[in-house]
Amino acid sequence: MSRGPLPVKAFAAALRAAMARGHVMHFRRTRGSTADLMVSGGGILAIVRVQSAPRIHGTPAEIAAEFHNTIAPLRIHPAGGPVSLELWLCSRYGVLRFFRVLGDGIAEIGADGNVLPAGPMAHARINRSRSCQKKPAAPEKIADGEVPEDPAAGDIPPALPEPPGSEKSPVVPEPGSGEVPAVQATDEKKPVSLAPGGDILMSLKEPVAGEGPGGPG
Repeated sequence: MSRGPLPVKAFAAALRAAMARGHVMHFRRTRGSTADLMVSGGGILAIVRVQSAPRIHGTPAEIAAEFHNTIAPLRIHPAGGPVSLELWLCSRYGVLRFFRVLGDGIAEIGADGNVLPAGPMAHARINRSRSCQKKPAAPEKIADGEVPEDPAAGDIPPALPEPPGSEKSPVVPEPGSGEVPAVQATDEKKPVSLAPGGDILMSLKEPVAGEGPGGPG
C-alpha cells in the first residue's frame, strides 16, 4: 500500500478517464485508504486504486507481482457481478494502463472497463508495429558535375527532319543586271603559300606589262 498523496499529473489523467466512463466519486487518500475513485457507468461499479509507476510495461503476471502491496488492499472489498476492483497505473508522462483485480490474478482492461479482446500488451504491440514501418527512401545524391536525368525527357518527341528540297539555293543574278553573286560562307580554310622571303603569294595573277584589262594591246 503506497503512502503519501497521489501525484497531480497521475490524478488528473485518472480523473479524465473516470469522467469519460460515468459518475465519479473521489476518496481522499489517508492512512489506511484502499481506493481513490469510485466510478459508476456502463453497468459497472468500479472501485479504483490509482498508482503512479516509473514503468507500466509488462505482462499482467509481472504487474501483479510488482504491485502486490497495492493490489492486496483492494481485495477487502466485495467483487463480482457489476462490481469491479481495478488498478490504474499511470506513467510519468500521464499514460494510463488499466487492470481488473481477480481472485487469482489481474486482467488487462480498456478505458471503458471491458476486457481487452486482443489480450495483454495490445497497446505495446501497436506502438512497436508503428515504429517498424518503413520510412520513405531518401533521394539519391548526385555527384559533382553530373547532370540529373530529367524524368520528362522521354516524353519529348525528337525533332522531325526537314523535307527534301527545303535547302536554300544561292541566288543567281540575271545576266546584264550588274549584280555580283553572293558568296556563301564556308568554314573551310584554304592554305596560304609563303614566298621564300616570307611574303604572301597573291592568289590573283598580276597583269603583265603591256597587257591591259582587256588583254594585250
